[in-house]
Amino acid sequence: MSSIKRWVAALALASVVPFAFSGCYGHFPLVRTVYKFNGSVTVGGPKVTGVVQSILMILMAVFPVYGLSFLADVIVFNLIEFWSGRPVFTAHEGPDGSKVTMRSLDQNTMEITLEKDGKSSTYYALRDKPSEIFVIRNGQWVPVDASYIDAGELRAVTVREGEKVIDSRMQLREEAIQAEDKFSQIEAEMDAQAIR
Repeated sequence: MSSIKRWVAALALASVVPFAFSGCYGHFPLVRTVYKFNGSVTVGGPKVTGVVQSILMILMAVFPVYGLSFLADVIVFNLIEFWSGRPVFTAHEGPDGSKVTMRSLDQNTMEITLEKDGKSSTYYALRDKPSEIFVIRNGQWVPVDASYIDAGELRAVTVREGEKVIDSRMQLREEAIQAEDKFSQIEAEMDAQAIR
């Protein structure tokens, strides 16, 4: 076989092997992160922002930011997700600027971290107790209760551990409903991961 044919065969094999062993389908977290970054750029009004985002997308395609992100997702992150059965990371930004990060600790336990304004709270969900949320206190699983009260356009959210309030915040009711919808999407993603 000539050296050119060997080189072409090696290149073809190298391009197929990652797809064959990665399970190809995954959440593509790095590509999504780049895409969210591109969509978060705002300059001036909506039309100027749209133009800037389009130019940025073209630049990130020419300088292969999207391509390298895709390659890293296919070869590394989707492969890890496929073999572990869990996403490498799942993070979502809420409409109020809060960040929700969910991480599977094992097949039955999910860690949920909420970050806003420099404050962080960590909660846990257990597969065998789907309607409850927990915190860990002194090595013990302690159930917490989250409740809210709507007052016109506002919603007051309170998280209690027994009688003690451990977190509370006020937000626009519309933002809270959007956050609930987003949380439902996150739950559906995690359920889909459990099925795989």
